[in-house]
Amino acid sequence: MPTTVATSPSGETVAPPHPVTTSQHERVGRILDTTLEILDEVGPAGLQVRDVSKRANVALATLYRYFPSKDFLVASALNHWSSGLAGRLSHPERRRRAEGRELEVALRSVVRAFASHPHYAAAAVFAASSPDPLVPAVLEEHQSSFEAGLDAVLGDLPEAHRADVRFIIESVLIAQLVGFSSGRSTPAEMEAALQRAVRVLDLGDPT
Repeated sequence: MPTTVATSPSGETVAPPHPVTTSQHERVGRILDTTLEILDEVGPAGLQVRDVSKRANVALATLYRYFPSKDFLVASALNHWSSGLAGRLSHPERRRRAEGRELEVALRSVVRAFASHPHYAAAAVFAASSPDPLVPAVLEEHQSSFEAGLDAVLGDLPEAHRADVRFIIESVLIAQLVGFSSGRSTPAEMEAALQRAVRVLDLGDPT
């Protein structure tokens, strides 16, 4: 089965089709949910596309039609899961309870989400290092969603300042996910590193 994406006669990457009908959306959703289930169990190294096809009850050819490679499948599944991270960041009730510590509280929820699914950190590193030409667009979509969540928490900060905050927080988070995925750091250390970044940026509770 294919492990690379198709290209047009001009050599450009051809994106896979988007689901249109209700049944197509349901089928793609089942593929992504099943991929997340298997990633949760065995991580990206142990995931086999054929296993996803079998457990999701979707023909292998159909799966590859929407997800031409394992790398693209893993990246798409993570994006599917992390689409809720923006909600975790900006949830109004969480922000109300934070009492001036919105960013620290929001980032703690993100760390705990990864701590609940340790293999997802390894999958994120796997996707970020993929040479698949379709993967960057998926990662860009994830980044945009995460940044939108950060912007909702950062509120009225000037755009230039918000851009710097986003860059630093994302850089620290990525570095911590790499360490966590390799067993070199714990969720508590991830959380401490992010809180340290928030304090250095003078955006949290000084105590």
